Amino acid sequence: MNHHHETETERLLDSLLESVLESAYVEADASGKELTTIITESLTSNLADFHVRGILNETTYKEIVSLIDGNFLSQRIRAKMLKRSKLEEIKDDGTMVFKVPSSEYHHNHKIYDNIVKFDQWDAVVNDMDFNANEAARILLWAGDIRLHCDCPSFLYHGYAYLITVMDADIVPEDRPPKIRNPKERGIVCKHLNLTLQVLPFNLGKIASKIKKLRKERGLI
Repeated sequence: MNHHHETETERLLDSLLESVLESAYVEADASGKELTTIITESLTSNLADFHVRGILNETTYKEIVSLIDGNFLSQRIRAKMLKRSKLEEIKDDGTMVFKVPSSEYHHNHKIYDNIVKFDQWDAVVNDMDFNANEAARILLWAGDIRLHCDCPSFLYHGYAYLITVMDADIVPEDRPPKIRNPKERGIVCKHLNLTLQVLPFNLGKIASKIKKLRKERGLI
């Protein structure tokens, strides 16, 4: 993605979010509904129009999750067999590192790194129109997401390639899975499947990191 397109996307996203937030405060006062609930509902509706017009990439959290094929390689079952996906660290550039033990951990003692990033991290962190909790939700529901897992399956079954095709890669891969996944089913490995399931439950940690960065940058 070129720099000009990113800047334009961020400008349009900021404009949309400003409009959503202004109307959300009015609706919250009138209806008594939870502000974050109103914001999430409004964003879902408004972002659908953005995607139709092609302004944002269709690489949001919801888009990736919708492409998971739970039947391929029995992934739905195998993801449930994994013990946990733990958010180990959020770096200053927004890189989130999750640790996911192998399903055969008791034999091989392997723990895989799952990396999650949002393209709009800095833009949202620096936008003081939203508090930290709102900013975290905006990233999850509206941000362009990027993913990587260092397990063998992520590469061999073509998930790294499919993620690259969607411009949601961290480590690009241009070799299609002609042998192990010729029909190009699914989008992520079982480890990232689990990580995406637990990602919304880490919004509090994401918000805390945003607040910390804002203090360090002298924004609050």
